Amino acid sequence: MYAYEGVFNDLEVQDLLNKQIARYKKYNFGLRAIILKTNNELIGQYVLTI
Repeated sequence: MYAYEGVFNDLEVQDLLNKQIARYKKYNFGLRAIILKTNNELIGQYVLTI
């Protein structure tokens, strides 16, 4: 979470997830995971923009 304003506590993480889920439901798109193919490790996230 260093790319954000710092480490999030459990409540802040849940809030972030809830907002992303709501955006996905409303707009049918949202953040995507970046997964390292060699070990399936989550290494980041992104959103496509045009």
